[in-house]
Amino acid sequence: MKINKEFKTIHNSIQKEALVNEIKGNLFEYLVAHNCAKRLNVENTFLEHFSGDMKNMLMMYEKWLRSNDRELIGKLQNLALKTSVELSSHLQSILVSGEEIKTIVVIGKITGAHHNDIFKEADILISTTSREIPISLKLSKKNAFVNTKSAGAKSFLAKYFDVFEEAQIFQSTYNDIIDKLFFELGEKLYERRGLDFHGRFDSTWDGPDLPGELDELDRHDLYYMYQELSRNLYQTLLQFNELSTDLFSKALLPLIGQGSDNLIQVTCFHQEKTIKGVKDKYEYSSVLIKDFVTSDKVVEFLPFKDSTSSFDIRLNEDILQIRIKPMNKFTTASYKVNCSVRSNYE
Repeated sequence: MKINKEFKTIHNSIQKEALVNEIKGNLFEYLVAHNCAKRLNVENTFLEHFSGDMKNMLMMYEKWLRSNDRELIGKLQNLALKTSVELSSHLQSILVSGEEIKTIVVIGKITGAHHNDIFKEADILISTTSREIPISLKLSKKNAFVNTKSAGAKSFLAKYFDVFEEAQIFQSTYNDIIDKLFFELGEKLYERRGLDFHGRFDSTWDGPDLPGELDELDRHDLYYMYQELSRNLYQTLLQFNELSTDLFSKALLPLIGQGSDNLIQVTCFHQEKTIKGVKDKYEYSSVLIKDFVTSDKVVEFLPFKDSTSSFDIRLNEDILQIRIKPMNKFTTASYKVNCSVRSNYE
């Protein structure tokens, strides 16, 4: 694994917050796995696997966090400990007679695995004497949507709804809509500056590239495009559901983080509390463990709301939110579909 030693370079508060979130997630994975290994008596084998480059990266992350958000380290340790207690208890409850846990390995972001095709969304892999149990681990603010999937808009339908014969056709139609709306946006912004738009933001464009830097009128046009992209995606998913609710509900499973039937999703929720005038953003709230099995999901499209770039689909106790966002710069016709879930199990 190659370590990026430039990870400390930040230029603004947004980049710093993103880096804190990345480091927070990596440390949380390690701390939960290590605490579980201790509780389940496999600490030695865990430490043997977690060494070398992985250990060095973790040490750099921890050093950076001590300098930039020292209080968070203690909070993470507490949250990870409480999560490991719940997860260890759950794992022991699902072991069959004679089955023993042999190893616990971190396979998530810090290892560079990027959720491979075999173990899907897993961050931690538990190996027993008879099977492998993938664990998806999340740390989230209470009542917030938890990110589960992100994909390019121009391949989203073809990739996640390929069980439908119409997937490629729907994808092609949606791509045409993306290009059409992008062209219309470009024409408006160029015309406002007395320029001619020729299908792309070229060297004559002297405006910003980032959405947040646009003036109010330009930003209104940009957000209108996002809303229309969201509306068209909503209508396309409705068509899939009308073709086959059964196929559609199964296609949604990876979007809510259930890439495989044996995946266990673990989410630790924290909340903000003020005690004696001191604000604590990481007060422990609860741990939610969802042990997935193949089951029917009741799909309900919630009404589409105007003036928004997202929409919601209810699947039993889960709300799947699908949002259209730019890859980064709005000046290219590249957009992503962000999926996140809020559960009503809490």
